[in-house]
Amino acid sequence: MGHLAGKMRHLATRALQVVVWLAAVAVHAIAPVQAAGDGAVGPDAQSAFWAGADASGSAWSLYAGSENVFCGRMDEAGWRMRAGGGHGQYSYSGAVLKPAAGGGTCDATTVKVFGGGDGEHHTIPPFDPCSRLQSEAYGLELVGELWQRFSEVHWLAGHASYSTAFNTYKLEGRSDWRVLPELDLGLEARVEGNGDYDGGRAGAFAMLRIGTGALTTAAGVEADRDMHASPYATVGFFMRY
Repeated sequence: MGHLAGKMRHLATRALQVVVWLAAVAVHAIAPVQAAGDGAVGPDAQSAFWAGADASGSAWSLYAGSENVFCGRMDEAGWRMRAGGGHGQYSYSGAVLKPAAGGGTCDATTVKVFGGGDGEHHTIPPFDPCSRLQSEAYGLELVGELWQRFSEVHWLAGHASYSTAFNTYKLEGRSDWRVLPELDLGLEARVEGNGDYDGGRAGAFAMLRIGTGALTTAAGVEADRDMHASPYATVGFFMRY
């Protein structure tokens, strides 16, 4: 019985590694929403870069990405290319996701639509015959982003994505208030999932502007469809140049 119990505990805590390459981004988390269009950070910039880390009771991930405008500036309408990737691990109650590339803007509203390729590789030791997240999958990904400014101190950002690789989806939003010239505070929420997982999170974040970049931290609570809850924390850096 002791051996069987140990084996069951091992099965329950099997780790899932994900390496994702895509022809246009996010992974994760902070970057897509933050990149949606705060013109106050580097208004003449033609490129952006972000990187960060995310951790919760059942998962961790690292991610990075970049976005480049073919001509003009990032706060103008036009074509652009985005690329990103990430690496992470989580127990069976967690998930990792990534995304996609293109865009446009109109005064206080910024809308971006991306389409590209998505690839995911999952390693599940020991092998789980019940999991649909086996080996690797490649597919198409569609991403939409919205950034709406209501005033000089308040705006809303949203991000939605779907990939045919493991039917991965994500929907997230942030409500942001500028409390000091260099400091923003706000609330965030997200739902996400794939062929084996559905979950969500809600929390608060702070963003400190440093030159043409911004350092963001966030924390809150996440839970899956079985109501297994745990705290999470993220940290990320975003820069335009």
